[in-house]
Amino acid sequence: MFRKLLKFDIFQKKFYDKIVICPFCTSRNIGARLHCPNCNSINIEKKVLLEHASCGAIENESLFKKGESCPNCGRKIVEDDLRKVGSWFQCNSCATRFDEPIVMHFCRGCKKEFSVKEVKLESIYSYVLNPASEEEFKRSFILLAPVKKALEQLQYKAFMPGKLIGESGAEHQFSIVALKNSNGKNEIIVLDAVTSNDAVDETPVVAMFAKIFDAKPTKAFLIAIPKINDNGKKPAQLYKINVIEAKKIDEASTKIINFLKNI
Repeated sequence: MFRKLLKFDIFQKKFYDKIVICPFCTSRNIGARLHCPNCNSINIEKKVLLEHASCGAIENESLFKKGESCPNCGRKIVEDDLRKVGSWFQCNSCATRFDEPIVMHFCRGCKKEFSVKEVKLESIYSYVLNPASEEEFKRSFILLAPVKKALEQLQYKAFMPGKLIGESGAEHQFSIVALKNSNGKNEIIVLDAVTSNDAVDETPVVAMFAKIFDAKPTKAFLIAIPKINDNGKKPAQLYKINVIEAKKIDEASTKIINFLKNI
């Protein structure tokens, strides 16, 4: 399903990050291991040297514990009185001191180690809604929500968006498809919505006719916001597409309800 959304440009792929994968088994469960440069042991510790500002004493971090007394002047240790003056690593196996350990990657899958030069990198992508698709989403799922609710109040089962299989076997999608069984007869209503800064033209009318000619719904509505021009009205009448002109979607909902109640 997600691949189909990508195929039809519903989502856009963007680079997000790079991750290390194991060159031996391609596992992504990778950790870092720090080794002693002298004996290659991973049993190392980081040491930090702190200065007590009050008396100038310089000691290992372990000797300056918050809330306790300074081993040099006896004053109570306050965190703001401590300043980091240096750090190093120390191997617990061979007692060697060093500034930088050897960094290796460790695969938790196959238990093998590998260096930076041996790593394999994999790109991670994020997916964002295509701006055009986002506009369609807002139109279909936000703007048309009152219309769907209005149809449901008239006992229609509404789908947004909705799909119908035509006589040709092709699948056609509409902004809303509403179904109802009335007196033993199945009633199918399809609805598309189009917005324009000025007036909707004949293009969506022709596109809708191509769908309803194959799908054969009971009634077809085209919501034109704010209105439809004469070039659009003529084919709509010819193709028996009910055009609902409205400045706002709530107005369109009211007009559709009144239309359906009066037929």
